Amino acid sequence: MMRRGRMGRGLCCYVRDKDFDDGGNFVDLFGGDFDPEMSVERCNVMLENRERISDGKAMEFFRWMRIKGKLKRNVNAYKVALRVLGRRRDWDGAEIMIQEMVNESGCELSFQQGKLQKAELVLISMHKAGFPSHIVAYNTMITGYGKVFDMDAAQSLFLNLEKVGLKPDETTYMSMIEGWGRMDNYKEAERYYKELKGLGFSPNSSNLYTMIKFQSKHGDEEGAIKTLNEMITLDCQYSSVLGILIQAYERAGKFDKVPSVVTGSFYEHVLINQT
Repeated sequence: MMRRGRMGRGLCCYVRDKDFDDGGNFVDLFGGDFDPEMSVERCNVMLENRERISDGKAMEFFRWMRIKGKLKRNVNAYKVALRVLGRRRDWDGAEIMIQEMVNESGCELSFQQGKLQKAELVLISMHKAGFPSHIVAYNTMITGYGKVFDMDAAQSLFLNLEKVGLKPDETTYMSMIEGWGRMDNYKEAERYYKELKGLGFSPNSSNLYTMIKFQSKHGDEEGAIKTLNEMITLDCQYSSVLGILIQAYERAGKFDKVPSVVTGSFYEHVLINQT
């Protein structure tokens, strides 16, 4: 007989009844057998001990830890759960678990550099242990490094994708563009922007604003005209595009350059709709 334990975020874990058989006595992990005030360190020791007994016991105790709030910033507990999912070859479950681990580690909310590095070490150890790599997890890490202005680390992860059998997707490139935008590095942002388009992906509005910001600052009127045309092609409203353009050139202290960028159909629209 199989017992189904819900792991959260759509992740289901199937374990056999024998995994919970403790000398003929079923142990209720959700009852009063464990002290809810138990330290995270002690919980981790107990989790590892249960992993030595059976995967089922480990995952049920992991679930108890989640309910009792023992998983926040607890990368070690997720390592155990990921080892279990690896032995079961539950790769979809492992991907969901990685996303949860990154979120619970505080990376998605605060993107603190130390926590990102811990999460990255888990990804590396999982790859060495034979886990199939998942682009979602790497994209989360790349975005996080960009938000803490560590584009050397983001670049390292990007370059490592091929080694772990992955290809960067649309989100990967968008994150690299935004990261280099925060670092005020026009050359690198432009390089990834061109690669994004060369692969047939469409930039998002944030990418387009990043490029306009750089182009206004660096006097690249030709590039700005192309970016404006792309915005129109993506069905951005003319009024929004004009507002973005004016804001970017005002911040760059080059408002006088706006007329040289507003050309073609965009210029005609401005003339027709001027008040």
